[in-house]
Amino acid sequence: MQSQSPDWTFEVDPAEIDTFVAELGRLRQTMDRHVQTFVGLELDSGVFGRLPGISGKVYDAYSNHVKQGTEAFADGRSVLDAASNRGGETAAAYRGVEQRNIAAVGELVEFMSPTRPGTEQGTR
Repeated sequence: MQSQSPDWTFEVDPAEIDTFVAELGRLRQTMDRHVQTFVGLELDSGVFGRLPGISGKVYDAYSNHVKQGTEAFADGRSVLDAASNRGGETAAAYRGVEQRNIAAVGELVEFMSPTRPGTEQGTR
């Protein structure tokens, strides 16, 4: 029994990459809303009362939580931005290669044409 070699060929559809980039855009908008939500959670220190030693600690913990949440969503948005940019670049690169290949095939067909100037029909 012979084992078959794996098929390592693949096809890239730049339109599918565009779809992925569009989805990343929607996720970035969601991240923006979360960042704005966290920014809106900042409160004055007096809202936690005036118990000595406790109110300040509660406020500090709350402020730290809001700061870390804001930074986490902002960092997530940065990652999505980078992925979106790279995805767009990748789709453009594949389209460029595709266009160069189409042009090369066109040149080859023209070169092989029996009616091209400077060739006699039927000879090459």
